[in-house]
Amino acid sequence: MAVKHTIFIIFILISLVANFDLPKKVIDEIHFITAVGYDQAEKDSIRSTIVTPVFTKEGELEDLQYTDTSSTVYGTLVKLNTQSSEQLLNGKIEVALYSKELAAQGLDDYVDYLLRDPSVDANLFPVVVDGKTSNFLQQIKSKKGIGIYLKDLLEHNIQHGNLPTINLKQFDSALQSKTMDAFLPMLGMKKDDAALQKLAFFDDDQFTDSIPIKKAAVFRMLYENVEDGQYGFKKEAYRVSIQNIESVRNIIPAKKNGRTKVTINIQLRGVIREYTGNKQVTSRLRKLEKDMQKDFEKKAETLIKRFQKKGIDPLNIEGHVKARNRSYDPKQFEKAYPELPVSVNVDVSLKETGTKR
Repeated sequence: MAVKHTIFIIFILISLVANFDLPKKVIDEIHFITAVGYDQAEKDSIRSTIVTPVFTKEGELEDLQYTDTSSTVYGTLVKLNTQSSEQLLNGKIEVALYSKELAAQGLDDYVDYLLRDPSVDANLFPVVVDGKTSNFLQQIKSKKGIGIYLKDLLEHNIQHGNLPTINLKQFDSALQSKTMDAFLPMLGMKKDDAALQKLAFFDDDQFTDSIPIKKAAVFRMLYENVEDGQYGFKKEAYRVSIQNIESVRNIIPAKKNGRTKVTINIQLRGVIREYTGNKQVTSRLRKLEKDMQKDFEKKAETLIKRFQKKGIDPLNIEGHVKARNRSYDPKQFEKAYPELPVSVNVDVSLKETGTKR
């Protein structure tokens, strides 16, 4: 028995030694793409710009960029491989960028290409760029690599900012949905740095509207439950910033006198981080809660009316109506949606104010 074990161990060691150099050789012969940008080129052509990181002899990370055009996205990858000394592969894409011009024409085909590649992670971030993606990518400088830098930028804003949760799979699900419309983050340059600037909204697969990211906190809390949000507003007598917001939202359709009405209830808990008023915050908590409730409800209802006027439904109100209404008819809902009564009720609780009272 001991001899058998010895032979087995020797066999394993020989296998390890024989294959020791294999992974190194394979990795040395490929370049993984970490970011890819798509721009409209000539008629019926697409321009792809890819970013692949390599290490210099000094051990520093350097991003190589390649650009070419073709009638298909796959065709551009074939052409780009003719420019590279190593094979270019999609397996490490962190961010896929689409120019605003291209997004206005429709993104379904380009999303489909990425989803059909089994090496592509469906959790990558799709984004719209205000301008040409090729120019945008050329302006970014980061020691961690462009792909990782943009991924970290978006993850940070999802975890601690106003950006709702979004990835390639969720975006495609919204594009294919018959009851809701999609949205994406929009990036641009602020001085010498990339910055999250807006939320871009889609009608079917076409970009149709946007709102500044600083105003997106309302949309995010209407769209999903939030664990670490922020919100600010001002009155004549003061300005206030609320952070560490936890919120839970519930969309409730109901029929009254034969007409559908929708109520969105939000429970919101937060911490006051900045207050510019004269009186102590502690003595004004109930007043601040009431003011915040009115401010949020007004902004929320204004935003929803904007969606209704544009004919888009990123909050999936239709999906909630469909789930609660046996007599739901998509044509009737489409006709009624622009004037559909939607009210927002917010329950605000500000529990802490820090060390200063």
